[in-house]
Amino acid sequence: MAEDRIRLPLVNLVEASILGDILSQDGVPHFIRSYQDRAYGGLWQFQQGWGFVEMPNRFASGVEAVLLLIRRSSEDITMSLSDDPPEPEEDSPILP
Repeated sequence: MAEDRIRLPLVNLVEASILGDILSQDGVPHFIRSYQDRAYGGLWQFQQGWGFVEMPNRFASGVEAVLLLIRRSSEDITMSLSDDPPEPEEDSPILP
């Protein structure tokens, strides 16, 4: 009898690549599929997102937790890149 499988949506190629590497290193059986298609010019990606990761039901909660960590890390990096550098104080010397 085949085991039930769960699909989780993926946002982009970077997220899929990082998740795939982590799951492979941990020995988690998974399948990553992109909705990218040449015939329809990306229509499926526009409607349904980048793609999905599929795994046996027993791994779903762990994979979802890893995916959330990847997304939070990505948000943190984006936020830190968009922050303006702090202004130097009046009394502090400016180093070249």
